[in-house]
Amino acid sequence: MVERSGTCRDSNGETVEYDVALAAWTTAARPILLTAAGHYGDLVTFKELAAAVQTDADITTTQLMRQWIGSVLGGVAEQCNQKGEPLLSAFCIQADGTVGATYPAAVLAAYGETPEDPDQHAADERFKAHTFFGAEMPAKGGRSQLPPQEARRRARARAAIPRVVRPMCPNCFVELPVNGPCGLCAE
Repeated sequence: MVERSGTCRDSNGETVEYDVALAAWTTAARPILLTAAGHYGDLVTFKELAAAVQTDADITTTQLMRQWIGSVLGGVAEQCNQKGEPLLSAFCIQADGTVGATYPAAVLAAYGETPEDPDQHAADERFKAHTFFGAEMPAKGGRSQLPPQEARRRARARAAIPRVVRPMCPNCFVELPVNGPCGLCAE
């Protein structure tokens, strides 16, 4: 049995330089993300992508995924930018349904701006990619979608905001001002 340490070929245990591994993983990531882009609503988790690229490239690492997967996704985003494509890295999400901390940097590198809401930007980018790469769309045409986990989290956050119900004018049915009578009918 061959002793393995760090980053190496899975098939023979040969040590692989980190930059070589990143390039191989980036090359392996693109077709996986293209497959997701070709199927409306598909997403890939960081964990799934990390396992698949290591298998496909025949290069594994003992490093924690969070230490290298962002570089792989950044490399894919760079390729997309060079080809004039939507960012395929938008299809890769964390287990909690968010795009994670590396996505805004990929957007900045590709588009020259950092998104105010990275998860919504990724949802819009996924929709563009579905259209660009010819995914079969729903009968009504589809739309930008947040991953279910993130959509539920946002819905819970909106529901938790107390709604203030202000009194209405009984004559003209407009909301009464805080300081008193209706300004339209003086009631």
